[in-house]
Amino acid sequence: MHSDSSATVPSSISSHNNLVSKTVPPVKLNPRNQTPVTVVPVTVALLGGTGLSGRHTFSILHEHPSFTVKAIIGSEASANIPYIETWKKKESALESHHERLGYVPQPPPPHRPVHGENLPVPMTIQTFLQSFSPSTIRYVISTVAPSLGHIESTLSSLNFTVITISPANRSPANTFVLEHKIPRSPLRVYASPNCVACGVAPVLSAICNNAAPKQTVTHVTITTIQSLTGRGDSPYPSSLCINNILPVGQIEETETYLKSELSGLFSSSSSDPPEFDVRCYRGGALRGHVIDLRVSLSDQQPRQAKLTASTVVSWLESFDPLSSYHASASFSSFHFTGSSPPILVSPSPTGVLQSSVTGMQIVVSNVDVSDSGCIRCTIVVDNLMKGAAGAAVQIMEYVEFHDHLRPKN
Repeated sequence: MHSDSSATVPSSISSHNNLVSKTVPPVKLNPRNQTPVTVVPVTVALLGGTGLSGRHTFSILHEHPSFTVKAIIGSEASANIPYIETWKKKESALESHHERLGYVPQPPPPHRPVHGENLPVPMTIQTFLQSFSPSTIRYVISTVAPSLGHIESTLSSLNFTVITISPANRSPANTFVLEHKIPRSPLRVYASPNCVACGVAPVLSAICNNAAPKQTVTHVTITTIQSLTGRGDSPYPSSLCINNILPVGQIEETETYLKSELSGLFSSSSSDPPEFDVRCYRGGALRGHVIDLRVSLSDQQPRQAKLTASTVVSWLESFDPLSSYHASASFSSFHFTGSSPPILVSPSPTGVLQSSVTGMQIVVSNVDVSDSGCIRCTIVVDNLMKGAAGAAVQIMEYVEFHDHLRPKN
């Protein structure tokens, strides 16, 4: 996260559940004339905020200069229990389950966030609906399991703006990876796709954009080795693993989700979208997903120069569709999306360690082009940042920054 260049004025006076906070707000610079303007932190609720992705989302927003978490919605088991107590308990359980992998518990955040307010105490959805409304909570970020997708539907029907990483309410119309597809009109539910799609979409978008119009992408094969912690606080039973490898496609619908979501993302950008073939596995890693990507292009035209790996690398390194947005948003304290290009190409012939890739940037290595013209590369994506918590915050920042998308409740 970029450091905030604006001066923050601390205060201990706050409104419990009002968008127009009574705190003395931080100060930022107006992007047009560089004069100080007042910033009222935007209020956010976290649905599933006690889960692993929810905790990572809270860690981001806890120190965010433009957003403040006003409510954490959890189960009855976590309701009215101090957030830090639940946080430590769940991290301790993950440490015990993943002991052989060397899991290191994520420490809870400091007691007070950047805006000077106490940590919220988790509440049930019933208590939340009695205490808040769309006029007092601008965004709800949801990290709940698919079985709880009906809660997202209830919130959106009550005019809350929901940003979700859950597959329950994803559709081609509301699912976004900003480096490939941005929202054009306001929605009640904005969805981020499967974390693997968050890593594949920018790379595939860079290839599609540069290959056209002479060639088109016809077939995409994806094989994943995802981290075993990707299921959060409901870890996979060790008995399902075969020599430290878990065949995800045999026990859950990740392959179906991923194929459907990528097909939806790329069908809107091409009259003849590519065919996707997906195989998913999980291996002995704590964090980070490794993706083997193979992209077949239509036949080259006569006298067309043969595609080389160095050309593909140049496509990936120059791909930065959000650069103008980043330049503008940096003045508005929306620093989480960063200013670095979305793809980093590693020159290492052996690739990179999953544990070394953290944050929003995707790392690509082993770029190669076969004699038949098939592009092959290895992608590593941080499943908890670019693939989950970070993706949700990135979409929220984008929506809040654009007047035509921002909720008007």
